[in-house]
Amino acid sequence: MRRAAFACLLWLCAVLPHPLKADPGADRTPARVADHLGVIVHTHNDFLVDSGRDRWRTGGATLVQFLRLGGTDAELRLRGEFITPWNSLQAGIDRPPAAIAGAGLFVGRDLGGGAQLRAGVEILQVGASLFAFQSALHEYFNLRGYNYAERGGAIAERSYGALHAEIAGLAALGPARLRPFAGFEAGFENYARVGLDVAIGGPGFARLSSRDPVSGFLLPAWQRTEFANGRSGSALLLGVDVATDHGSNLFERGGVLPTRHRTRARLGVMQSVAGWTAFAGVTRLSREFEGQIEPQVIGTLALARSF
Repeated sequence: MRRAAFACLLWLCAVLPHPLKADPGADRTPARVADHLGVIVHTHNDFLVDSGRDRWRTGGATLVQFLRLGGTDAELRLRGEFITPWNSLQAGIDRPPAAIAGAGLFVGRDLGGGAQLRAGVEILQVGASLFAFQSALHEYFNLRGYNYAERGGAIAERSYGALHAEIAGLAALGPARLRPFAGFEAGFENYARVGLDVAIGGPGFARLSSRDPVSGFLLPAWQRTEFANGRSGSALLLGVDVATDHGSNLFERGGVLPTRHRTRARLGVMQSVAGWTAFAGVTRLSREFEGQIEPQVIGTLALARSF
């Protein structure tokens, strides 16, 4: 783990833009270490659209803070996620439960012509330690669902380092903005992914955006000037992507095997008013493990603050 984390940090340093040579006539006022930009809070849950079945990619929440670090746009991400078997309704083999807590730092670079490169590292703690929180939520809201204390069987408590990278382009087709992308993750889940995001209406895609790792939605943190020239704050967001799996630490026991290919298809609506952006969407997740009896649909809600 230490070697993986050290490698992640070295790789992140390599993709950061190098500082410019100081101009002797430049302003010598000390620069701020970090400027706070937009904030996004979002959650996904199958309870929103899947009749509260509380299964598989059952729920999670993420807090994103965008920063400007020495002239570089950066994304600080804190997230938690619960993955559970489907009680007794999944006949035969089922995926093991896992609670995930993660912290990550991502940086972006504009490549010109609307193209962007984003890369980052995450440190993830995986196991069962967060299931007490899920049980408390179920009890507080009087919800039935997966109970780890009764079922047990989580994967081992471990820490992982993960590398992420994504490159994307930008094109226009009538009123729609198209954003084809390709990316990968290595270290925790290992896969390569290609996909397409589409925005219809509004100002298109924000310069600063965060991709929800579960639903795949590209969630914006708008700069107020991006709404200039009378452009609407309402938009329809669509997307689809396909991932090729090369191994996952979420399937480490019990003979459960991940599917070779995974697809996500998503549809959402966004509305921006007075510096705030609200978002709601649904995603269809294809089968993620061999023996999964059907695909899954999850809902996503998000709230973002412009800067």
